[in-house]
Amino acid sequence: MVMFKTLFKGFAIGLVLGLWSCGSQGWTGAKGGIYQPDTEISRVFPRLQQPLLAQIEGKDWKSQVSVYFPENYNTQDQFPVLVWLGGGAGSLGDNLKLARQITQDRDFICVNLPLYKAEVKPLPSTDAGYWPQVIIEQEDSGVIWRQYRVLLDAVLRSIPNLDRSRMFLGGFSNGANTTAVLLNDPNLNLFHYFNHFILVEGGNMLSSFARVQGHPLLILEGDQRRPRFFEGAFQAMRGDVPNVTYLLMEETGHELPKRYQGELRRWLLEQGKR
Repeated sequence: MVMFKTLFKGFAIGLVLGLWSCGSQGWTGAKGGIYQPDTEISRVFPRLQQPLLAQIEGKDWKSQVSVYFPENYNTQDQFPVLVWLGGGAGSLGDNLKLARQITQDRDFICVNLPLYKAEVKPLPSTDAGYWPQVIIEQEDSGVIWRQYRVLLDAVLRSIPNLDRSRMFLGGFSNGANTTAVLLNDPNLNLFHYFNHFILVEGGNMLSSFARVQGHPLLILEGDQRRPRFFEGAFQAMRGDVPNVTYLLMEETGHELPKRYQGELRRWLLEQGKR
């Protein structure tokens, strides 16, 4: 019996290491096929649509996905995942800065994805038509999800010890808009990948709190924002949406101050206790 347990343990460890070795192919920053604590890795996907940032800048930049393994990462435990989407035109999928600040480099695997739109013409940021053109709209959900499925599947195949019960999708401003339009679209298999959602200073196109299908949703809005898109709806439905947490950020405009990054981190950690 002891010999069987030893053999089984050896087989399991070998299987995990084998998955890591295979999954590390194509990733930059993977060390020896095994991902290390406090390490960022990334992978380029030249066949995917260009990110919004590349389109609006008129550059030949390719889509990427980047992953950060926290300081306390190990291969034995399961780790929750925070997929964070930036504001404005987003990134190329190579900017983990805010996700790492929110998680304080601990406890969560962080992932950054680009933003996408169906079609964008290059424009300088000083042009009056720049911001109206970059805003994510409901009609963009299909093209966004076609790219995201490829990027997310690559992450899921490559990292065996993700905690699939704690998969967070969220973002700031236009990243929150992206999260909202995906939630609105019933034709996507979004809930196969995610079960927690975050909207910071954006996402006002979310058609109903019911779109999250009872999954936890965190909303943060600055008190200097006009209008506050979610405050009235939340107050009116407060008793009917126990899965929704609303935080009004005091003395805050269109930003996510460090003290509220701390509130967001506390909410993330609380989800593991439920």
